[in-house]
Amino acid sequence: MPLPGSSASGNGPRPRRLLPLQHKCGTQGPPALENSRQLAEIGSKRCKKVSHMPARPARNDAALDFLLSRRSRPAKTLVAPAPSREELLPILTAAARTPDHGKLEPWRFIVVEKPAMARLAALTQAAGARLGKSPEDIAKGRSQFDLGQLAVVVVEVQKDSPKIPALEQTYSAGAVCLGLLNAALASGWGANWLTGWASHDRGFCQAAFDLAENERIAGIVHIATESTAPPERPRPDLEAITTWVNA
Repeated sequence: MPLPGSSASGNGPRPRRLLPLQHKCGTQGPPALENSRQLAEIGSKRCKKVSHMPARPARNDAALDFLLSRRSRPAKTLVAPAPSREELLPILTAAARTPDHGKLEPWRFIVVEKPAMARLAALTQAAGARLGKSPEDIAKGRSQFDLGQLAVVVVEVQKDSPKIPALEQTYSAGAVCLGLLNAALASGWGANWLTGWASHDRGFCQAAFDLAENERIAGIVHIATESTAPPERPRPDLEAITTWVNA
């Protein structure tokens, strides 16, 4: 029997093709469903916007515990052995992973090994005599080299930049010193960030490390085995040094 809207001869209007149901969100539903409840459930799942609350940041408890308890070791308590070159490389890599605006890398490393310490001690002695330092100051200045096992000199290298001020480059070099110190401590070594009066004398810096005019010593970090753990010392009062601004 002919379908409504068609003719027996086949020349009449063709039957309308039923289109799949459309959801409110604009996606097509499946061609056949058992009932409208299934359609409603599927449409709801497809169209519903899921709202997620921002997740709380994941804590790195081990790293935080280290930072909250880190403690420099007095240089005079550091003894042999010092890290090998292979053991030192990851520490230097971590130190170089530091804030550096403009990617200028305004710093470099000089690793002073044990055989070079005597030469640096003698240069400190000569610089002290030239500068008129007291015997006590000279002895203190050279002691880090007399006793040192291994030291990393962080050299600040000022770069010409129209965007990055010289002071920010100095801050970056200081951040390298702290990163180096913490990386050494986290690796299980004793470490201490020293500088000393000789590091600020141009004659000593050029004789000891052949620094260029745009270079200066940011810090000297001694790394070796700790012979004794120092006691905890008083830390800053957060209430006294912190200001909260909310308007």
